[in-house]
Amino acid sequence: IDFPTTRQKNISRKEKVLIVGEYASSIGLAQSLKNDFNFKAVEIGILKDEFQTISRDSSISPDCKLHKIEDLNLLNRLIEESHIIIADPLIDKTFDLEGRIFIPIPYRGLSGRYFSSMDYELVGEAGIDYIKKYI
Repeated sequence: IDFPTTRQKNISRKEKVLIVGEYASSIGLAQSLKNDFNFKAVEIGILKDEFQTISRDSSISPDCKLHKIEDLNLLNRLIEESHIIIADPLIDKTFDLEGRIFIPIPYRGLSGRYFSSMDYELVGEAGIDYIKKYI
């Protein structure tokens, strides 16, 4: 995921963003949220099974926390602490997201192929436009 860095540099977004997803794409998305949309607080939640196979990527800035999601209590706490949730649509159907912005991005590790036909984009201008629809 490589978004141009030509977005609102003068506006600092203070909302906390939680991305629950696959490691590699979540890193790219987190960097885009910081660079293209100027979000300062972005955190990533990775399911415990996938977490076991990865190592901390040095390209994540120190203010981007990486969480190993081992149970629903932790995921619920992370959701409650966040203003914007980017995750599989199953999260929207399972947790109370009232008062939060939800951006659906299918995560095969969570819902399998159930939402694989969903129309979304993460790359280039189309990816930026997809995120902009929600924020």
